[in-house]
Amino acid sequence: MFIPILHSFSLLLSFSILYGYFDGAYVALIPVVTSDVVGPTYLTSALGVVYFLHAIPYLISPPIGGWLVDMTGNYEATFFLSGASFMFSSVVLAASVLVRCCRRSKSNSAAHLSSSHITDAAAQQGII
Repeated sequence: MFIPILHSFSLLLSFSILYGYFDGAYVALIPVVTSDVVGPTYLTSALGVVYFLHAIPYLISPPIGGWLVDMTGNYEATFFLSGASFMFSSVVLAASVLVRCCRRSKSNSAAHLSSSHITDAAAQQGII
């Protein structure tokens, strides 16, 4: 998304270095995170599914980018679409983490309330 506004070689070089570093870290973490999520028993099947799901955008994106370049005559629309998709996926990821956190806090507070209610009822009956 920032490539169209990088007009000097030094800015483009620094952006490329940072992007390459962080993209390499992302690729290296795929098996680690997949193993943490599914466990070692299903790791091979899960990695196959993860890499298959990663291949779909890699297959679809170049024709869409080429079509945008053909329609607009420059690469800016392609870079902006790519950046917008990264931003959208970040928002979806943040929303899913927020929903999961809210559900976890609700379940923890419900469990705390039910256990304190049981304790109070047991105390009233003289069990505790």
